[in-house]
Amino acid sequence: MIRNLLTWLVPLALVGAIVFAVTRPRPTVALTTLELTPLNEAAPAVSVGDLRGQVVLVNFWGTWCPPCREEFPHLAALAKQYESRKDFRLLSISSQGGATEDLPRLKADTEAFLKRGGYELAVYADPQGATRRGLAAVASPGVFPATFVVDRDGRVVEGWLGYDPVTFERIKLQVASLLEAEQK
Repeated sequence: MIRNLLTWLVPLALVGAIVFAVTRPRPTVALTTLELTPLNEAAPAVSVGDLRGQVVLVNFWGTWCPPCREEFPHLAALAKQYESRKDFRLLSISSQGGATEDLPRLKADTEAFLKRGGYELAVYADPQGATRRGLAAVASPGVFPATFVVDRDGRVVEGWLGYDPVTFERIKLQVASLLEAEQK
């Protein structure tokens, strides 16, 4: 009898823990720290104030990261889709994956990656990791890629770690929803 009860309770408890972990409320986090360095000529200087009123997709990635390289064409296509909109911004932040960055090497690796893929996107570095640490309450700062959607008021509304096509569809829907909400 107890064995049968445990057979049902253990899986039920695990499912409950997973549901709680996925659905628990996340802390409200605002994008208040933005210490980015442009890595290419397409990247203008940017501050937190520049982003007010915009829906912002923040993506931390690395040329060394296979899931990042797989996700990048989809990010580029999304940026292209919304390039005429003044209320959308993609902050593509290239990283070497450590606490600090070797900027000359990061710049060279990133430019080579962009050139090989024919990408014309603004790309930044977070040289001291300050921007990423500011988003750590939403998602772990050590996982790549890491993607965050920021609403027009500067609040991080969602964050995702890693890449898979289903998750990217959720990212696109979140961005579209926020952009559409302002037009109504």
